[in-house]
Amino acid sequence: MGKIYGSMDVQNRTNRTEEIVAEGKAHREKYPSFISNKPIEYEDHSYKQEISKQYTVAVAYNKGGYQVIPKTQIKHIGRK
Repeated sequence: MGKIYGSMDVQNRTNRTEEIVAEGKAHREKYPSFISNKPIEYEDHSYKQEISKQYTVAVAYNKGGYQVIPKTQIKHIGRK
């Protein structure tokens, strides 16, 4: 047989591919996917979006970090 990518020949590569496929099948049989008949319920996070609209993120005065500031205090950013 001919060589590909160094010392591995084509015959050994074909056998290794079959081994990998067999290992995948065995894994799926041992650990099947979860199947449920119940509907998925999602939490309502819309209140978080409404609260976050009241704030903004700005650089802290002379510190380089960021801070959360109420929208009513934006005019005071950077002042002592």
